[in-house]
Amino acid sequence: MVAVAVGDVVTVVVAVVVAVVVAVVVAVVVAVVVAVVVAVVVAVVVAVVVAVVVAVVVAVEVTVVVGTPWTVIVPGTIAGVIGPPFSKLIIS
Repeated sequence: MVAVAVGDVVTVVVAVVVAVVVAVVVAVVVAVVVAVVVAVVVAVVVAVVVAVVVAVVVAVEVTVVVGTPWTVIVPGTIAGVIGPPFSKLIIS
């Protein structure tokens, strides 16, 4: 009886330890996967938003200043736009 009881205790302890280890490993794996997915999604969204904002700003600025008497455009370099009441640079 004592041997059976000790065997039962060992079995229960092993089962609990295995369950805890599996739960911890699963939790860590899920946390890492979620963190990576969130980081990738955030990075992609930020990159897209920045690209769109930059494209819109550059397009609007170039559209606004092209044709004015103060516009100097150098394709592929920096467009220097000088005129009243201020001066500014646009990367073209």
